[in-house]
Amino acid sequence: MEKLSRLRIGLVLFVLFLASNTKAQINLCLIEVQGLPQIELTDKYQNAKKGDFLKGNHLLQVKENESVKCIDTEGNLYTISNPGSYGIQEILANKVASEKANVTKKYFSYMYKRMFTDFENNSKAGVVYRLNPAGTLVFPKDNRQIVKDTIRFEWTNEIFRPLTFSLVDVKTKQSMKIITNGNYITLPVDGNTLKIGSAYKWTILADGDLKPIYHNFTIIDKVKSKPISAKVKEFETELLKLGFDKSKIHFIISDSFNIQY
Repeated sequence: MEKLSRLRIGLVLFVLFLASNTKAQINLCLIEVQGLPQIELTDKYQNAKKGDFLKGNHLLQVKENESVKCIDTEGNLYTISNPGSYGIQEILANKVASEKANVTKKYFSYMYKRMFTDFENNSKAGVVYRLNPAGTLVFPKDNRQIVKDTIRFEWTNEIFRPLTFSLVDVKTKQSMKIITNGNYITLPVDGNTLKIGSAYKWTILADGDLKPIYHNFTIIDKVKSKPISAKVKEFETELLKLGFDKSKIHFIISDSFNIQY
């Protein structure tokens, strides 16, 4: 009887250990950050940003008028909008409940896995906290379909160095170049500069660039975009119900459906 009792106690302790160890291994990915909340590490602080991961030994410090949205590997969403210090378990207690969030949950699960892979690769390379070099292409991302009257091209240029924006018509090979020290250019879809039905590639050139990276995109009309309009609308409605900012939803839609409205 004594041996049986000890065995039972051992099993209970083992189960409790597994449960606590599983909780400790939960990682959360930041997908939206408002303000300048910070992540407290062992001996330092860093500004929280989209793509960061919170682990068991991290604390999230949130001040007044700041907020953070996180996701887990299952696609569940957690929102922190009140000032305070939050560990993993405190964040898990702030899960956003939504009965109808099928599209967004699938997308968040996919997004988590993709960002975790990027995060791990960057960690191994030792470049997690470095700024993107000038000329890194931001938007439109590669292989986008675009349904807009104007298109805003964005890239990184923290030091405002002179760079050359290059746009090439894939079919005709006609190109245009603009020298700028900014980090964006907006061009009209007017049938001249940009044409509906045409495919383009664009890049940013710095002095000495021999093999620039190009992003391709196609401008489509509203008729061709109708087959996915219903899905996009459902996705947008779910995001609004989950508290996402209207001004940022179109970026999420672009990543999910590879189309920019």
